Amino acid sequence: MIRNFRNADLPLLHRIWCEHWDSIGLTTRATSVQFEQAIFSRLFFNPTDLLISEVDGQIVGWCQRFLSRSSSNELLVPYLLLDVTRQQSDQMKTVNELLDACSAASTYSSDVTLVVGTGHEWDLGYCGLDPLVTGFGIPDIDHALSRSLSESGLTIRNQIRWLQLAVENAQPVISREFMQFRRSCQVTYQPLKSENLRRSQSLSHLDAKQIQLTDRMGRGIAQVEFFLSELQAEVMSPTHCLLRFAEENYECGLKPEQLYLISTLVRDSKIHQFDKLNIAIPDHCDSIFTDQLRSLQFQEQLTGSTWGR
Repeated sequence: MIRNFRNADLPLLHRIWCEHWDSIGLTTRATSVQFEQAIFSRLFFNPTDLLISEVDGQIVGWCQRFLSRSSSNELLVPYLLLDVTRQQSDQMKTVNELLDACSAASTYSSDVTLVVGTGHEWDLGYCGLDPLVTGFGIPDIDHALSRSLSESGLTIRNQIRWLQLAVENAQPVISREFMQFRRSCQVTYQPLKSENLRRSQSLSHLDAKQIQLTDRMGRGIAQVEFFLSELQAEVMSPTHCLLRFAEENYECGLKPEQLYLISTLVRDSKIHQFDKLNIAIPDHCDSIFTDQLRSLQFQEQLTGSTWGR
């Protein structure tokens, strides 16, 4: 049976969340309070969009659906969480029922497209929630869920890599360009504001900031967005920092100015109190982009995929 969320479900949903991740070797540190802050305390949270699969009165799986802001007939499902103690055939049946229920609501068009897996959408509330961190789709190591999605008729849309830099291993970059930036430009840190209400609400558990590089004329020549854990919520580990660039940079590599800003952020990591710098890389990014990050000692942590039907 598929039903909607009830307030009393929270502890059971959190238990399934933890057990699902633990079964694939990604133990989560998210407490039930952090779990609630990230998902259920959003102003845009709708109980009818959180679907629960129940068998004989026991919750065996759940997921949440969101209507995409960029496409009126696209439904986003960040993850499907399953009771890992059940047989694979039972898990696959749960996945099928949840996916069918997601697109069956009368408010959605008949040709609605389902997209499963956390991607680069930052307005769902899941970003930063341990262990999703950057949003890396359905991880390849989650074999049971990936197999169930494939057998349910979904195909891979995008592949995503999660790269991480351990600050203690970072090597300082020395170049003429960097020396010139240091002499002639100014680096400023400022809060990152969003004009989109849903995005700002979904990021309320993260401390969003921007680093900007300005020349002597006061013109901004580069900027990098980064996200830390909000101290009052601490949904994400306070030792982690998320990094994000403008979308077009995925296609043609990073400019020297942006590389300089990353090195500045690493240099100031003790001020911001983080020791891990994370970024999610979509499959369409240029190899130059990835090579540049690796030259800064970023290392691949995990690969995943978003699925669609």
